[in-house]
Amino acid sequence: MDDSGLQQKAVDNPGISEQRQPRIAADDIIDPLWRQQDDEKEKLSAGNDLCKPERDRITDDDGRSSNDECNPDGLDQHTHIGAIINELPIVRQREAWLEAEYPGLEERDREHSKQRDYGKNEHQDYEGRKLQIRRNAGGRAGCIPRGLRIVVLNTTSLYCEHGISSSESKIMPLAIVMHETGGPEVLRTEAITVNHPKAGELRIRQTAIGVNFHDVYVRSGLYRTLELPGIPGVEAAGIVEEVGPEVTGFLPGDRVAYTTPQYGAYAQERLIAAKDAIVLPDSVPERLAAAIMVKGLTAQLLVRRVHPVRPGEWMLVHAAAGGVGRLLCQWGRHLGATVIGTVGSQEKAEVARRCGCHFVIDYRRENFVDTVREITRGRGIDIVYDSVGKDTFFGSLDALAMFGHLVHFGQSSGPVEPFSVSMLSARSTTVTRPMCFHYVADRAILEQTAAELFEALLKGFVTVESTKDYALKDAAQAHRDLEGRRTIGSLILIP
Repeated sequence: MDDSGLQQKAVDNPGISEQRQPRIAADDIIDPLWRQQDDEKEKLSAGNDLCKPERDRITDDDGRSSNDECNPDGLDQHTHIGAIINELPIVRQREAWLEAEYPGLEERDREHSKQRDYGKNEHQDYEGRKLQIRRNAGGRAGCIPRGLRIVVLNTTSLYCEHGISSSESKIMPLAIVMHETGGPEVLRTEAITVNHPKAGELRIRQTAIGVNFHDVYVRSGLYRTLELPGIPGVEAAGIVEEVGPEVTGFLPGDRVAYTTPQYGAYAQERLIAAKDAIVLPDSVPERLAAAIMVKGLTAQLLVRRVHPVRPGEWMLVHAAAGGVGRLLCQWGRHLGATVIGTVGSQEKAEVARRCGCHFVIDYRRENFVDTVREITRGRGIDIVYDSVGKDTFFGSLDALAMFGHLVHFGQSSGPVEPFSVSMLSARSTTVTRPMCFHYVADRAILEQTAAELFEALLKGFVTVESTKDYALKDAAQAHRDLEGRRTIGSLILIP
């Protein structure tokens, strides 16, 4: 549901907030390692070929060296190199810094491990990660200099997992940042700073980002609801990296999805208000959640709250092959309505039929108002769901039955021109312009709406037929394809 009402309020973008002063200077963490690299290399080589380039060494499938000279003492290579790295001053210093900055970290990790199964790779407990650092550095690195680099990479990941911002570890997450409104070319990739979450916030590593017409309206300037420079996007899914104070119901490692009026979704990482996030059930993958969160919540609200669809009603859905349109058609048919869908091509007509439409009209080849009158034998439509706007709005009014209801929830063809309210008196019809974010601002409604959406997906009467993936950096192309109506289904950005 596209929320033009948000134009009354410009919002701050948490993704590009001012960088805070790091608690541990990045140079203190990284630079000593590189300064000491040559000295450590000489100590560790000691007559063997461990420091030769990786291409000059022979390894088996497990990554171990098959050259006996690499193990002059007859020890397992992991043990041999791991024992040496265990004594490196730079490793001991790094652990001392970590423990000094985060007292009690080990106890917290062990407690988290009791509450969530973190897995073997990404979420080991503190002691396990330290051991993995040594294994990476000692055995599977190929040569000691690369091994030392792996120490840096693993330690950087370790710091990020426990709340040190990406800026402190010299790994800056990327985002699509707008400095002005205009065409797709204003969507530019930039590095951003993501701070620690404040009270009521979550820090999320995003894995899939939804693309909606709302984003197009914001980018073009039709909706002036994003303070510039800012990051567009209102929905995504990902993994909770850090939980802010006063937040309940979430733990690091939780899979979540959200929709928010605060924007900022076109990013690899971000802060999000916990009240906007929903923990995903195991049955809903993150890509599916990102594809359906805004569209699915919108569809549920339209057929269950804005106009509760009843068995026997005539229902007209414009853009029936689009993201929201397909969900409306499926849900309407499940609720017992007779569904008519309008589309702009024969290919999309086939999609609409698969999604439950009893009748499909190609509005580029025929007048949909005349066809609706013919199908309904002059009766007209009880409920019209119109996301197209300018090109279909007044025809939708003409197609309504007595006491019919037009729900105008988007304007992909442009904004509707002003009209006289007295036009509605001809058949005592009504027009509604709902905004999704107004409904889901109530946490109870959000949870209930999401639960019904997930149940519909689980039972199978609502499905997502297809998605099209784009890399985050290709957000501009995603917008071009969406505006050009060259896509069928949902569009996803992969960070």
